[in-house]
Amino acid sequence: MSMRLLFDALVFLIGGTAGTLLRYGITHIWLSHIKYFMIPWPTLIVNSIGSFLIGALFELFKKTGIVIPHAEKFLFIGFLGAFTTFSTYSLESINLLRGGRYKQALIYVSLSNIIPLLFVIIGCCMTMFFLNLYKNS
Repeated sequence: MSMRLLFDALVFLIGGTAGTLLRYGITHIWLSHIKYFMIPWPTLIVNSIGSFLIGALFELFKKTGIVIPHAEKFLFIGFLGAFTTFSTYSLESINLLRGGRYKQALIYVSLSNIIPLLFVIIGCCMTMFFLNLYKNS
């Protein structure tokens, strides 16, 4: 294995560890008081935050031309890959269906697909707005 692959693996590992710890902190400490009223809100909130961040950071790197070596690998694959929780979302959706909670499953799957997409768009738009504001000041 080349040194580049080993270094990339280390970047993913550090980013993934940070994303996992933040996800745990948000869902089990900060949002632990939120009851699962109809759907698993903590997972939806984390996925929405992650979607906002990936949209904002992608737009920031694209529009500013900022190139930070390994930042995209660290942030997009490592940190946000571990922070967002598609596998948890999938399991929670199946468990809602298995429990006969079809309406809640439909609401959860719909919201879990629509809200994060909107948050990516919001993240991109906010970043473009602030970059334009900064550029014009």
